[in-house]
This record gives sequence, C-alpha cells and structure tokens, in this order.
Amino acid sequence: MAAGVSAFAIGILVSRYGPRIPTVPVSLAFGGAVILLASANGSVGYWYFLCILLGAVAGASTPVAHVTVVTAWFSDRRGLALGLLAVGSALGTILMPPIATAIETTYGWRSVYIAVGVLCVVIPPAVYAFVTRLPAGTAMRRSDGGDGAGTSSIRPLTSQRQFWLLMGGILLVSTALFGLLSQVFPIAAGHGYSPETAALMLSSLAVSSLLVHGVVGFLLDRLYAPGIAAVLFVLGGVGTVLLFTATTLPLSLLGAVLVGVAFGAERDVASYIVSRFFPLSAYSRVGGLVFFMLTIGGAIGIFLIGQLYVATGGYDVPMVVLVCLVGAGVGCFLGFGRYTYRLDGSPVSRRVDTAPAPTKVGL
Repeated sequence: MAAGVSAFAIGILVSRYGPRIPTVPVSLAFGGAVILLASANGSVGYWYFLCILLGAVAGASTPVAHVTVVTAWFSDRRGLALGLLAVGSALGTILMPPIATAIETTYGWRSVYIAVGVLCVVIPPAVYAFVTRLPAGTAMRRSDGGDGAGTSSIRPLTSQRQFWLLMGGILLVSTALFGLLSQVFPIAAGHGYSPETAALMLSSLAVSSLLVHGVVGFLLDRLYAPGIAAVLFVLGGVGTVLLFTATTLPLSLLGAVLVGVAFGAERDVASYIVSRFFPLSAYSRVGGLVFFMLTIGGAIGIFLIGQLYVATGGYDVPMVVLVCLVGAGVGCFLGFGRYTYRLDGSPVSRRVDTAPAPTKVGL
C-alpha cells in the first residue's frame, strides 16, 4: 500500500518537474532501503518498518516515469513501445528468483538484499539521470490548455466517466489476478501436484506474461484498446476457473498460461488507454494513479483470497469471488466509448471518426 501511494506521488512530481528530478533521489533511496532489508532481525515490528520504508520509496521502481516518456516519444507505434518496455519487468520476474537463490545458497540470505540493493543504487538512477527524458516542448509539462490538465491536481479529470471506469477496472482485475497468483502453490498442492509441477505452472504463467507484451503492443496500435483489454481479461477469467477446477495437468497449465496473458497485458493496456482518453499533460498523474490502483489491488487480493479460504475452508468461494471481480472489471472496460484524444494528443471531435491517423514520431 505504501508503494501504491509512492507511485501516485511520483506521477504528480513527474507532471510538475519532469522525469529526472524526482526519480533520481527516490531510486537511490529505494536501493538503500533494499540494502537495509539485510539488517532485519527477529522483531516483527522492525520488519514491518522495513517493508513500509521500502514501499514509501518504491515509486521510482514502478514504470510511471518510463511509460510517460515512451508515450511522449512514440505515436504510431506507441502500443508496441509500451509492450517492449514492460518486457524488462517480466524478465526480472523470471530471472531474479534463480539469481537470488544462487546468492543465498553461497553467501546467505542477507547477501541477496545487499547485492540487489547495490544494483538498484547504481543502475536505475543512472538510467533516470542520463537516458530518461521528455522531447523538447512536449505537452506533458505544459501548464496551459484551460482544462486543468497542466496543474498537479487530479480533480479536473474526475468528471470524466472514463476516469472512474479505468480506475475501477484496474482495481478489480488486479485484485483478482494478484490474489490468484498468491495461491498458485496451494492450489497445485490441492490438486495433488508436486512442488516441481507447481513451479512449472508458475513458470508457464511468467513466460506467457513475458511473451504477451509484444503481441498486445502490436494489437494496441491497430485495434480498440478497451476491447482488447476486455477480451484478454475474459481469457484471464477462464484461466482462473481452469486453475481451480482442472483435473489434468495440461488443463492446469493452460489455465496458468491464460492467467499469465491477462496479468502481463494489464499494465500495457492501461498505459495505452490513458494516452487515448486523457490529455498528454495529465498522463503521468493518471498513470501514477493507475499504478496506485494496481498495487492496492494486489494488496487487497492477496489478503482477500487468504481470508476467504480460511473462512470457507476451501477454494470454491474464492474462485467465484475472483471470477466475479474479473467480470466486473471487463464490464468497466466495455463502457469506455470512443477515444477522446488522438495519438498526437489533440482532442477528437465528436463528428470525426476516432480511427487514429498514422503519424511518424519516434526517438
């Protein structure tokens, strides 16, 4: 939850100062907080303090600033660019566990936090300082326009129906997906699978979430983004049911793959939708709030499914609740209507067809 608030704060600061000034010091602080995790002791209170501290400076570790910059630089291939950007996070999810395990086996668990923290101190601040930048004259930092888009307040945007549909849809779907991910191993054990098979299911989910980025980005540049979101999240709902009910390993693996597709596509679709329904000068603020909802949804989902399992003694009720959450999220994305902004950031006239005219904007 602290990380969600931090992501939203970074979005506001990027909107006011650009991507470099707020992210360099916060990313340095994040690396330091990771290193500090190595000092954890037997005190539960101290562990809570470390987790809250880590979350409070985690905003720069989210892609808020990067998706803002990519959206500013790319027009006709924006969806693909956002998809490829997300590959970094997906690769980290796949590569970090074996790397951390190897370090832990050789040097102990405290060394894992020290090693990862040192990488976080060096690499992200360097990228923010020397690579991440907005194009000159970009609308992302304009203070004019009269619609409140250039201010640091989110309030002028809340009058749009799409604002609440986006926030609600992201919150509902992320609650369901993160809640499900936290239970993959117990669900697999309930089906009688070995820990190795459960790990295979989780790996299948991670690989599908990695591979989907390029495909989704390609589709976003050619098709209606909320419609793509609805289809992908329906597939995620089907995968959820399969994970809970499948009696054979192939069906369980298919369920894991479908959930991975929905999980991997959520951030890409949301990042693209923000650029087509809100002014570019408000992008980092709305994007920060999207990542806030993603993070808060994850916190709620992990807690919710665990409590439902304890209360009911099984996974039948949690399955129904998670599928209903996904269904409600799909309903939100189906209610967006036509795009309100073109790829260049100009408003779409109500009398003009919303199909984007291809433009050539690149690095």
